[in-house]
Amino acid sequence: MCFPEASLPGLRGQDFAVWPFDQTQQERVLQAVAQWARTCAVATILGTERRTAAGRQIVACVIDARGQMQGYQTTNQLDPTEEQCYVPGTTRRLFAINGMTCGVVMCHEGWRSPETVRWAAGRGATIVFHPHHTGRDHAGVRLTQWGAANGPYYEKAMMLRSLENTIYFASVNDALRFQASATSLIAPSGQCQAYVPYGQEGILVQAINVEEATRCARHAIRTRALSRMQVGVSLSAWRTISKSAKDKAMSQNKQTVKKYMDAFSKMDHKEILSCLTDDVEWVIPGAFHLAGKEAFDKAIENDAFVGSPTIRVTRMTEEHDVVVAEGTVHSAKRDGGSLNAAFCDVFVMRDAKIKHLTSYLMEVKE
Repeated sequence: MCFPEASLPGLRGQDFAVWPFDQTQQERVLQAVAQWARTCAVATILGTERRTAAGRQIVACVIDARGQMQGYQTTNQLDPTEEQCYVPGTTRRLFAINGMTCGVVMCHEGWRSPETVRWAAGRGATIVFHPHHTGRDHAGVRLTQWGAANGPYYEKAMMLRSLENTIYFASVNDALRFQASATSLIAPSGQCQAYVPYGQEGILVQAINVEEATRCARHAIRTRALSRMQVGVSLSAWRTISKSAKDKAMSQNKQTVKKYMDAFSKMDHKEILSCLTDDVEWVIPGAFHLAGKEAFDKAIENDAFVGSPTIRVTRMTEEHDVVVAEGTVHSAKRDGGSLNAAFCDVFVMRDAKIKHLTSYLMEVKE
């Protein structure tokens, strides 16, 4: 679980009141969170503050799934507006969560100081968590489009931190009424894999494939054990859960293709058509070339076959807006026989929908 910046007791200097939070209350909170982490076996990154001899610091407290304190990441470069309430820290470190190397970069640093993210990636972090607080709760502009060209720069900065380091960037904001950025998961490609809608409380759970991350760091690390994880993100929390190695992170394009394949296996016309653009084209070389949803709908089922096909996708790859799915299909024939074939489907995508499909099919004799 990764909470936003200073979520307890709240970031000072904003347009809302902050609860009293002394040393006794801080210790009580950390003990309670550690107990919950241990009970639920969930590692936790708690955005909070701590008192030091120099003054109050913004920190992220990292607690492992056994409820053991791993340590703190401090905010070392403050936004000028925070200097009246806080003093900067001096620590920079990595954390190990369920065998995965992670970094933590606090709000302003992730936006304005790319070297802080680079420091973690260069030392083996596959994901950098970014607790932050951007926006207002009582007045402001309501955003409607993620990463809009005329919107705040924050979401573009998320993409850059991910893309320039080839890592996952998990940016976690408070559920403010007027957010300036959404809680988001950015893939190593620099694409927004998913986000929570603006101003809404909720939990975003996404699969990640850490083998796609930290390519820039592999030269320095040489070898490293990598595992697949599942990461959940929320306005107030990220949840990291172990996941089997067969699960993979999927872009929106891949998710559409998977949805299409699953629907085809059930002969669910409505679901299949929901994956297509209105001007979709379907080509099977040497067989047909169809255009439009109506023609596509009529070609979904073939009178020569009965029942639903068994489709197994063995590999799915993507480059730009083209997804290639390879696999096998088995279908029962109306005359009593069956078809076993290998296929390769090439999907050209537009706005995460299938615009053009070319299907290559070869029968495999048993």
